[in-house]
Amino acid sequence: MSRAPRVLVRTSASMGGALPALVEEALSQAGVVPCECSHLVLAVNAGGAAQAPSCEQPHRDVETHGRDLEHFVEELAQDRELGREVALADVAYRGGREQALEDALAAKGVIPVVHLSGEDATEVMTRCLERLLA
Repeated sequence: MSRAPRVLVRTSASMGGALPALVEEALSQAGVVPCECSHLVLAVNAGGAAQAPSCEQPHRDVETHGRDLEHFVEELAQDRELGREVALADVAYRGGREQALEDALAAKGVIPVVHLSGEDATEVMTRCLERLLA
């Protein structure tokens, strides 16, 4: 019996408390187990309170006090420096990538091996994991 792949999970916010269950569902669908010691990283850029349409950037439901985009990007930069492979699920905004995140990643020179966005947060995270493990 083979061991399930391990992945380190990083998040920028909790989406009003809904994100942990969505991450758990995506990990389950991909057959992955969370682990702090993995060289693979699932980075989830989420809204502070809720997702918002990508055409409404910036949006108050995304930009909350509980969300620290700068710290999130710094963690990803450190992960890349350590040689970790980063898959980024950009689900803060439905239907498109967050421009502020794009700018922050570019400023730090962070290029994820996978960078997806979309309407359904769980689906985006699951696709990221599948591509990361391929």
